[in-house]
Amino acid sequence: MKKLGILVGVLALSALTGCLPGKGGNKEAEQRAVDDAKDQTIAMVSGSGVLTPDLKTNIGHNGEGHYNNDYLYLTTKQTYTDRDTEKDYIVDIEWTYDANDSFVLRKDTPDESHIGIYFNYSKTEEHDFAFSGKLTCGSADPVTLNYEVHLLLKDVDFMEVSLAQIYEVKDNDFKLVNHETGYYASNNPGLEDFPYACVETYGKVLYLAPDGNWGLIGDGNYILELYSGSAMNLKPEKYAALKVGNVVRVAAELGSYFGNCQVSYIFDISMADASKISEPTGYAALSGSAFNGKHYWEGGLMNSLRTATVTITGAKTTKGNRYTYAATIDGVAVTVAYDYHVDTNQTDKVDAKLGNLTVGQTLTLKGTFRFAGVSADDKKVTGTYKTYYDQTSWSLVPFLPEHV
Repeated sequence: MKKLGILVGVLALSALTGCLPGKGGNKEAEQRAVDDAKDQTIAMVSGSGVLTPDLKTNIGHNGEGHYNNDYLYLTTKQTYTDRDTEKDYIVDIEWTYDANDSFVLRKDTPDESHIGIYFNYSKTEEHDFAFSGKLTCGSADPVTLNYEVHLLLKDVDFMEVSLAQIYEVKDNDFKLVNHETGYYASNNPGLEDFPYACVETYGKVLYLAPDGNWGLIGDGNYILELYSGSAMNLKPEKYAALKVGNVVRVAAELGSYFGNCQVSYIFDISMADASKISEPTGYAALSGSAFNGKHYWEGGLMNSLRTATVTITGAKTTKGNRYTYAATIDGVAVTVAYDYHVDTNQTDKVDAKLGNLTVGQTLTLKGTFRFAGVSADDKKVTGTYKTYYDQTSWSLVPFLPEHV
């Protein structure tokens, strides 16, 4: 018989909680709590797909049939408010599964009431994975729900690259870019409908926008932007390892936005050994000569952390929630840009310091140094460097209030 691994949610014992075994709890209310919890969504795929007890569900592929690293997102305690007693009852959910299953990669704890189970998907073998949840609340009769998922084949390869290798230059372009198309060359040539460069890279988490839109990881002098777009999920609630100061492994698609390198369509973020990277070097002084006439691939500039003395030369230009200033560093033109994602739900705001600069004002700024190309029709060309190949446009973007 195989050994079972048990994942146990902590039973909350509070004045508002009726699930107190042996303490004179209200069994009828506790039973209502369990009965209600079993009808709630307590088992999900990747935080969005609902799993149904006793129904096998295929996981591991997106809607187009390609690997997407689906994982299990399981509730360990569920709150029920009883109308009769006007009390909150916490239902404890104890998850069991085969701990010796080689397809289990790791267990994460994104918060106090959930766990995540991640898998070692195989390129050659599909797999059935069964697990169960036992629901208890005080003196109520326990309820056990049984689930099963079917792991589909992993058809996507990831090339392991360091941040230095991502920015390596060959023949006046990034080495990993197909100069003819302007896109990163696919490392999955056998998948004609999946022409992407999928990488596995490493870095220390340096910053996370509070709304989960983007973040920065670093390795020595090299910095890379992580981007989630409208998913807004670059948070520990999604990836437990994603906390400032942690060294992480990131599996994602390599791409660009207005010619600025980033990884998006993130498959996974997990803890990594600190020996995989060098300690990030911090904010380097930026002179005008360092970026004067430099293209996106030159000078090791892209996404680097910089500090500079800046002179504002143009009035504030606003577009949507963003704004920019024309400026110079040592007489060389540069843009100072405000990224509103850094202030979402914050009380101490970058905008409070950056939003009222005046022409002629000189000040010291810190931030991330982004390439900021402009397409001919002013549309967002996100994936190709070809559009921006002849441009030399750079922006300094403060992301903390102390940067201004």
